[in-house]
Amino acid sequence: MPEVILVGASGAGRTSVGQSLAKVLDCSFVETEDLLETPLDDLLYEDPIHAKEHIISVAHRQLVMPGIMSLLPSAAADPSLLEAIASESIALVHLEAPITELAKRSNLNAPRTAALGTPRALFAAQVRALTEAVKNAGAVSFSTENEKPEVVAAKIVSRFALQ
Repeated sequence: MPEVILVGASGAGRTSVGQSLAKVLDCSFVETEDLLETPLDDLLYEDPIHAKEHIISVAHRQLVMPGIMSLLPSAAADPSLLEAIASESIALVHLEAPITELAKRSNLNAPRTAALGTPRALFAAQVRALTEAVKNAGAVSFSTENEKPEVVAAKIVSRFALQ
């Protein structure tokens, strides 16, 4: 069973903080995306309707693995997965940063043609929905804005008294 599950929007620092946390705790770090049989981009292109269900299924299977776990945002907002995490008393950590910072880290600040619509506004709405879902599930939030991953990892270790 994971010691800590990291959730957050794209660009929030799940990978860098997760790697730092695993190093400090001398344990493994696994991301949902790494466990998918099909690369995420291909999965979303080939079967967008069932992609989310598949990601959530993989995330449920991750709950038996030890170490640090990072969930893709689409899985992290799933009520059944959040219930399973809560029932196991696993530390649920929400990594957050302002939308302006997340957009920059995710390259959503790049110039775009008007035909693409408003990807940044859609991203902001997804971030708000994710934040609400995980906070309602009892996640403890840590800001990654202007923080090195090692500093955030140390704060997580301290808050949850991890060894």
